[in-house]
Amino acid sequence: MSAHDGPPPPLSHTSDDRRRGEPISVTNARRAYERRRFRREWIGSKELFREPAWDMMIYLYIAHGEGRAVPVNELCRESYIPQPSALREVNKLCAAGLARRIPDPNDGRRSFVELTSSSRLRLDVYFGAEEEDGERGENGEALRMPGEVRHSEE
Repeated sequence: MSAHDGPPPPLSHTSDDRRRGEPISVTNARRAYERRRFRREWIGSKELFREPAWDMMIYLYIAHGEGRAVPVNELCRESYIPQPSALREVNKLCAAGLARRIPDPNDGRRSFVELTSSSRLRLDVYFGAEEEDGERGENGEALRMPGEVRHSEE
């Protein structure tokens, strides 16, 4: 019997998931990241369920919310792709102006990666930082932006 026989373990999220004082956007981003990891592990075929740039952006967003610096090697490891490919993805994010590298002032061999402020603001909206009343999809993404009114089609 394999580890994936039978029903999947529940992924339940409650209000207790939210860390003290944490913005709802970071909680939603963490849920999305966890669900993506769960999908890769549970469904299998990890190579079919890859969006390394998106995974990296979510990871960086969560780390920023936690006040944590992310070294390049950690970000590459969390992308679930080989190191050379992950480094190319980091470079693409930086070239696109979505992230930037920051040299480690204590170690010239190491650098950190962080989202640019405009990327963080976009993810604040995407994950619903402004208000908690936006509609959410199963991965925590905003289906309706807070305060958005949908008009029915006639």
